[in-house]
Amino acid sequence: MNTGAGKPAILVYGNCQGERIAHIARFVPTLTEYYDIRIIEFQYVRDQDWETKYTPEWFADVRVLWNQVESGDPTPHRKTLLSRL
Repeated sequence: MNTGAGKPAILVYGNCQGERIAHIARFVPTLTEYYDIRIIEFQYVRDQDWETKYTPEWFADVRVLWNQVESGDPTPHRKTLLSRL
């Protein structure tokens, strides 16, 4: 589902810090005029969300990824995220 009415999207993938960044970005007119701001809070993602919520179609217009770094090996969710971009 494209929620940006045809605008390209900036996706923030992160924890509660990423959520705050996405929230602030939604109040920056020079961003929201040209981009849909989206967030995936990785601490709340469930396996089924990749098939029901964060579908390949949902990623189709993502042009920018703000990817919060995690320590250690990439998690299965991060691997799925990267495969959709």
